[in-house]
Amino acid sequence: MLMNVKDFRIGDYIYYNGSYRPITTITSDKIIGKDFDLFPKDIQPVLITTELLKIFGFVFDNVWKLGNVILSHVFNNTYKVFYTKPNRTIFKGNVSYLHELQHKLWDLKIELIWVWET
Repeated sequence: MLMNVKDFRIGDYIYYNGSYRPITTITSDKIIGKDFDLFPKDIQPVLITTELLKIFGFVFDNVWKLGNVILSHVFNNTYKVFYTKPNRTIFKGNVSYLHELQHKLWDLKIELIWVWET
């Protein structure tokens, strides 16, 4: 998947040099973090894995849950994202990559926080 600057937001995590690191600045042609300065074409999107969901505090109970957010596994690394309210569940879309999940959650005013260091 070829990435574009417009695919990212500040705070998105990328995998660089052996660990997950947040983006701190986005220019017209570069993605910048505390210890990286990359062109989008040099970044591979991070596939959502069960290990990654655990790092962010999701708990598995037939579906992945984090507060009012539910991820239902569809196939491979694709998940359906739902947001639950009293007496109502809202479908927010499908995601396969970490930055896509972050964007869906930010739209709900939810930020992913590391539960442990990688």
